[in-house]
Amino acid sequence: MRLKHYISGLFAVCLLACAPRGQEFVAIDLSKDKFEAVTLTLEPYVKQWIRVDLETTSEALITPYHSIYPCRHSIVVYNYNRIMEFDYTGKYLGEIAGPGEGPDEIGSLIDCQFDTDNNRLYWIDRLKPDHIRAYDLNTHTHLPPVPIAARRMLYAFRVIDRSTLLCFPYMGSRPQRCYFQDMEGRFIRQENPSFEDPEGPFVATPLKVFAHENEWFYQGILEDTVYSATTREPLMSLAKGKSATPQEAMLSPENKLNFLNPLFYTTDTYWLAHNLYEVRPVQENSFEMFPVRQRCFRYHLKEKQMVEVTGLYFEPLDKTYTAADIGEWISKVSALNPAKVVVNYPADELSPEASDENPILFIGDLK
Repeated sequence: MRLKHYISGLFAVCLLACAPRGQEFVAIDLSKDKFEAVTLTLEPYVKQWIRVDLETTSEALITPYHSIYPCRHSIVVYNYNRIMEFDYTGKYLGEIAGPGEGPDEIGSLIDCQFDTDNNRLYWIDRLKPDHIRAYDLNTHTHLPPVPIAARRMLYAFRVIDRSTLLCFPYMGSRPQRCYFQDMEGRFIRQENPSFEDPEGPFVATPLKVFAHENEWFYQGILEDTVYSATTREPLMSLAKGKSATPQEAMLSPENKLNFLNPLFYTTDTYWLAHNLYEVRPVQENSFEMFPVRQRCFRYHLKEKQMVEVTGLYFEPLDKTYTAADIGEWISKVSALNPAKVVVNYPADELSPEASDENPILFIGDLK
């Protein structure tokens, strides 16, 4: 398995560039501006692109806030209360699960994961915290739910293989914990671990989870340390600025929040987006995050070199993005499936008369 990072930090980030049993860390200060600036094309990183114009009918319309996962034979699109399926011609295949309180309906989706080897889909619902829903994309049938071994709401999970899940109970502001379980709801690799009740209000910040050579690591919601899921030993720490938590940032609105998000990765490179936001008061006891700056970086694993991508040529549209507008391209990119990259364009951006249509996708197979 290739390494995928879900890492965020303030002013600095550590990248794991090593075999799992011989860790070597590289710290890069993102607060500085003096990176080598490069203009790149995606041709060396993507084997081929296909364009998918998603069908636009009343039942197939998707919301502006959605996630896209290109599977083996179809494309799954989901948001907080609906999961839909399209084929690679863009044809709408139907709704896997929709809003509601029924057994196969969604109240508030927290996490959605895929078993790509077996073409199965799993998701957890905040309003149904005692089980994980399962769906077979080959037969288009709902499978028996998977009991949650910890008997408490999960905040995230990963499908390790057909019989094993890595689960992260919601801990709130407490240190994050995790455990492994089978599909029958039994703990494995450890005996009946205990978990404290979560503290504080519900926090919607994503949990960072990544894997390398079948080893799994995670960073808690409000934590600056990365831990091994297997040994629960600390692996690395992320340097931060004055604000260590979102709550502290809200108390000091002049602070700027920095997020480092993965765009996609290939055998020896990572493409990363560095998003800088400013927290500003909009009314009494109310704050909003305003984007200040977006930057794009490419990190080369073997050379241990970070360069800033200030120019990008996007082959499918024969279009070049510059430093002034590369943030527009960054906002369109996702790689939930580590073997593919998706660039998601609103239909009216490519065709002004298509203002009410579903987005147009460019899906590339990563090298």
